[in-house]
Amino acid sequence: SSVDTRPVASARPAVSECGSTDSSRLMEKTKVGIGAYFHRSKDDDEMLQVKSLLKGSPAQTCNQVSIGDYIIAVNGESVYGKSLAEL
Repeated sequence: SSVDTRPVASARPAVSECGSTDSSRLMEKTKVGIGAYFHRSKDDDEMLQVKSLLKGSPAQTCNQVSIGDYIIAVNGESVYGKSLAEL
């Protein structure tokens, strides 16, 4: 799966695709997420923001997801206003 993120204060591109090959297949087989924890943004409680990354996880090893990034879409589908359970 791909996760689209918008950095809080960074010049990095707004779209990230992590784990698009081998780690995607691994995640499908093991039903493990990307290795990121989220919380509601203080600025907009309908937006999810990256709270932390698990060491060695696909989110950390791809170097395209950072603490503070906003999660905009997952697999091209907007996550605005969705609960964590809906992801």
